[in-house]
Amino acid sequence: MNEPRQHKEGSQVRKRVLFGLIIGVGSGGLVLSGGWMFTVLVAVSVFAAAREYFDLVRRQGIAAGMMPPPRYMYRGLARLYVRRWFC
Repeated sequence: MNEPRQHKEGSQVRKRVLFGLIIGVGSGGLVLSGGWMFTVLVAVSVFAAAREYFDLVRRQGIAAGMMPPPRYMYRGLARLYVRRWFC
């Protein structure tokens, strides 16, 4: 009776390990290549992590009743960061 469930769990573990290896090898290659490829990898990773974090906060209701910072604050900070890194 538990055989199909165990088979399904084993299949999931194999898929996760394979996916992890592929991501690890690909990320390692990008890190070793450095330069703009590494910069893009870090930027995409930070974006994905921030999005996941804010989605989690929204789903859990942690931010219920809180006012988000004004849009001009985001734009101003983005300009400061860009100016700092590229000027």
